[in-house]
Amino acid sequence: MSDEVKAALITGILGFAAAIVAAILGKNWGEKNAVQQLFSQVTTVNGDNNTVTINSVDDFIAQYNKLLNENETLKAQNSQYFSDYTEQKNISNSLESQLNERPIVSYNNLGLCIDAEDITINRNSSMVTIDGREYLSKEMAEKLLPDNHNMTIKDNTLFIGRVVADRANLIDQNVLNRSDHLSFKYTGNDSYGNIRSDSISNNYYGSSIIFTLDEKYSYLKCTISMSKDYSVSATTTLKISADENIVYTCEIDKATEPYDVEIPINNCNLLSIEFNSGSPYRGCIISNAIVYN
Repeated sequence: MSDEVKAALITGILGFAAAIVAAILGKNWGEKNAVQQLFSQVTTVNGDNNTVTINSVDDFIAQYNKLLNENETLKAQNSQYFSDYTEQKNISNSLESQLNERPIVSYNNLGLCIDAEDITINRNSSMVTIDGREYLSKEMAEKLLPDNHNMTIKDNTLFIGRVVADRANLIDQNVLNRSDHLSFKYTGNDSYGNIRSDSISNNYYGSSIIFTLDEKYSYLKCTISMSKDYSVSATTTLKISADENIVYTCEIDKATEPYDVEIPINNCNLLSIEFNSGSPYRGCIISNAIVYN
């Protein structure tokens, strides 16, 4: 066989193999790159009695597929890295936002003096200011308590003096009966300009209300005041009864200053409140009324 025929035959084989490879590889590499890669691994020899060896096309395709798989793995890893980065960035932004919203806190070493007498306390950080609001230490607050009064924290409530258990608002209790001329859950001003809300008040000469307490409570505590609308010259008589036993009575007028009262109601079943006024205008107001043990 002549040299020209051999060269032509080898070139034809290579062209056919390159076409196959290019078809297999498709758009990822393209025919041109595939042919160039294949030709770079082929030795062309002219002349008689030469042995021509062409690198295995199967090995080449296997190598390429391996690279494709490695590339997919790297893409997956990059995607995970980006996801982790995004998550960490969000956490960082959240922490930065929290830092920007942190309260402004300052401490003061405050001493205590009552009626010109220095009181011994731990002055170190005895007052703290948080966002402009001032707080005293518990030790200092205890020094400010009246004599024979203790400070107790129970059920998220700070008690000064007696610890009140089973406390409830009186106006939330069941009403057995009330007269037409009684204002229930009334809101208005007393004669000293204080706003009284969720209160009980008479708005005519006489009125009353009866609560059922089911013998649950021992005490009634409330604030007593007179309405700003009441006549200056008239008075109102207030009477409170526990199971028909009078436990409290008073007579007030518009000049009477608001005051608090604690009344034993002896675990009564029926609690009655009666108003008797010398004027048709709104008179006595009972506010901040609670029952407790």
